[in-house]
Amino acid sequence: MEIELTDLTIPEISEIVCQCFGGEIHVTNEYLVEVKTKDGVFRIEADLQLLQKAGESLIATPNDGILHAATKTLAKFAETFAPFEVVAPPLPFTDLPRLDELVKRLYEKGAQGTRSSALSVLGLQLNPEIPIHDPKWLFDHIRAYSLLDPWLRERRGIDVTRRITSFVDPYPTAFREWLAHSSAPASMEELCTRYLEFNPTRNRSLDMLPYFKNQCRDIVEATLDDERIQARPTFHYRLPDSQIANADWSVSIEWEYWLVVERLASRPDTLKELEELFVQEQARWMSSDSEWIGHCNALLVRNQLAPRR
Repeated sequence: MEIELTDLTIPEISEIVCQCFGGEIHVTNEYLVEVKTKDGVFRIEADLQLLQKAGESLIATPNDGILHAATKTLAKFAETFAPFEVVAPPLPFTDLPRLDELVKRLYEKGAQGTRSSALSVLGLQLNPEIPIHDPKWLFDHIRAYSLLDPWLRERRGIDVTRRITSFVDPYPTAFREWLAHSSAPASMEELCTRYLEFNPTRNRSLDMLPYFKNQCRDIVEATLDDERIQARPTFHYRLPDSQIANADWSVSIEWEYWLVVERLASRPDTLKELEELFVQEQARWMSSDSEWIGHCNALLVRNQLAPRR
């Protein structure tokens, strides 16, 4: 899990992580702290490369130097619009209540999310482990997500600031159509290649580049020179709206919605039925997201796949 927030300091956030998970705080610089726990290492950091560089520079330059003073001034300016991010280590899903408690305590301390300001563009990221390294299995999960994405955005009430900024775009229509009209690729390399043809960017709500870099590093690096892509055997589900200032919000709620994707992917007949509806909708002269969301909701309810909340 990775969650972005504002209105708290890194020391305040670090202390709350310790309250929930124990461990010891290790300060790298003003904008990067690690909390080492028995569950793994939590990173609390400024989610802005400028501040990360400034933090490194402040460590490296003399306290009384002109460069140090200038860097400090620049960093303080950047703090006014840079969010902080809590990056959790890999945790079993049975630890969701502990993550919910962490979010609750951050909220109680005064953490703010996307809706606190028109300038706040914050998110939550979930990284479910991919347990089966099989192109057909992965193809079905990407298909399921591409079909459900409009429904997920509507049900989660995505904030307007995320709708008008391009941080977590949906898959392009051409890719969704390719998924609907294609059989599963025979190899992971072929699936990776086709994915990159349509999605040569990290800017996707279900970003598969970390996984493909883990499995097919040469193919990804030949297409994209981006050091921000971190190889890992997981999905990278980028929710475009951190609702940490909402007392009724939790990580568990978002996890329930992700499970709808997994359950749909595991039901071939239901997935095929929704895909056929998508093909019919695309063939119409006029179609709308609202109509498609209605189709998704009806199918999920009828097949007892809709979340409980």
